[in-house]
Amino acid sequence: MNEPVRLLPQAVRERLSTICFGQRMYYLPEVDSTNRLASELAKQGESEGTVVIADYQRRGRGRLDRKWESPPMKNLLFSVILRPTGAPADILALTLAFSTAISDVLSDMLGQEILVKWPNDVVAGSRKLCGMLAESASRSGKSMFVIMGVGINVNAASEDFNPSIRDTAASCLTLSGEALDRGEVLVNVLSAMESCYFRFREEGFGAFVDVYNDKLSIIGKTVSFTRGETVAKGKVLGVRPDGALMISPPKGKMILLYGEEISVV
Repeated sequence: MNEPVRLLPQAVRERLSTICFGQRMYYLPEVDSTNRLASELAKQGESEGTVVIADYQRRGRGRLDRKWESPPMKNLLFSVILRPTGAPADILALTLAFSTAISDVLSDMLGQEILVKWPNDVVAGSRKLCGMLAESASRSGKSMFVIMGVGINVNAASEDFNPSIRDTAASCLTLSGEALDRGEVLVNVLSAMESCYFRFREEGFGAFVDVYNDKLSIIGKTVSFTRGETVAKGKVLGVRPDGALMISPPKGKMILLYGEEISVV
């Protein structure tokens, strides 16, 4: 495998064809969290589409405050500043839309089927390839900004993964047997995310629902989930235009999930 190359902004921007995403970029060899730094920059007025990228995160986070671990200079760890005009609740739907865009890019680059898992993962089979974490600040019921954090396992080898997730994680390298140019992956992903975002702003998630359901790895499967202190089960029917996951329980009416943790039974 070739020696890893740092993702320097000038080299990345020279390859970008976007008009917004990545046109302003902050690169750090190491940071505590790209989402935290991006949030600080957004509060200071940094423009939409600005990307914060790091080769290593000391305190990377996923959903439910889970730790996101990644070896230095092997994967993609970045956050994008967004300034949507919708309600904060739209963040779920936006995350789902972005996951379809990222899965398309990775599927094309790897030459194999890459799917999505509600609400924020991109998967190869049952193995997690990419995760997202959306965080927002709002005022008067509207989003001031959204930080979309993205972590993509690009060139991590099997031994790079913590033993606790080794059987449930994947990287582009473990799937294809070949190391990818992280800069090329980043350029392709930012381009796809920008196109997705512009369409989302104009048409909403309704324009993505059918594609998302076609890619949904758990559709038709039975999952368990927790609400309050109750654990329940049901069959996944798909997602609605607002991003809610539709569950058909063994008895009773359909259940809608908006961010609960789910597990395939």
